[in-house]
Amino acid sequence: MKNADTTGPAASAGQPHRRGETGPIPDGRAVGVGGEDIEILPDTPTAGAALRLLITDRVNIVVVTVMIVLILQRYVDFTAGFEEDSRGWWVMWGLGRLAAYTVLPVLVMRFVLRDPIAERMLRRPGAKELLIGVVMLAVMLPVVFVVSNLSSFQAKYPYHVPSTGLGEMWVWWIAYGLQFFGLEFFFRGFMVHSLKPDFGAHRAVLVMCVPYLMIHFGKPVLESVGAIIAGLVLGHLSLRYRSIWLGVLAHIGVAVTMDALSLWRQDLL
Repeated sequence: MKNADTTGPAASAGQPHRRGETGPIPDGRAVGVGGEDIEILPDTPTAGAALRLLITDRVNIVVVTVMIVLILQRYVDFTAGFEEDSRGWWVMWGLGRLAAYTVLPVLVMRFVLRDPIAERMLRRPGAKELLIGVVMLAVMLPVVFVVSNLSSFQAKYPYHVPSTGLGEMWVWWIAYGLQFFGLEFFFRGFMVHSLKPDFGAHRAVLVMCVPYLMIHFGKPVLESVGAIIAGLVLGHLSLRYRSIWLGVLAHIGVAVTMDALSLWRQDLL
């Protein structure tokens, strides 16, 4: 076997690669859950080695969790047995979405990755963060006002059309809020914070934006484009302030405003 060139780029192949380092992971190595190096077989690994890498490599664990959660939130019906569009139906929809987005990620972070959930993503926002949230809403609400007049948005929103006025919407908006908390916990919490040690902040946010964009397919194209921008902004804010609450508040504020404006423009209030 030829000796590796210790002066060139190949020299890094034999060196430990720790979480948070930039550059490609050296051949034959991966980063474990605790940050330790995992040596994997070159070329084609055995089934046992591949399985060990799958269940011990941090990125693999996060990606598999993401795939399972996306299937759960898309295909599992939590509203079975309830009359469609009833209060019970919407409450179960909100609780089901909340559970689909949070239960498995919480278990993975707590018992597999052993990440501090509250410290990473649930820090209570201070005055500065709240001011940022107010500014975001001030920027977004005029946009919502304009797009609420488009037929594509009026055909989509609101999901629930009240028969007795806005007072009937509160149950729906509470369910909507539960769903938004779960969504922010999963995308801006679990994904970006769990991928950051291996990918770095910017790449973790970019990776998160891909599935976040995809769950908006089927909605108006402007909303899908806006999802990319929102994902980038809210992802970086979550990492900077260690809190998903800005995303939760922004999501609820925009959604409630869109519902009310759409109903008003369609003379349904």
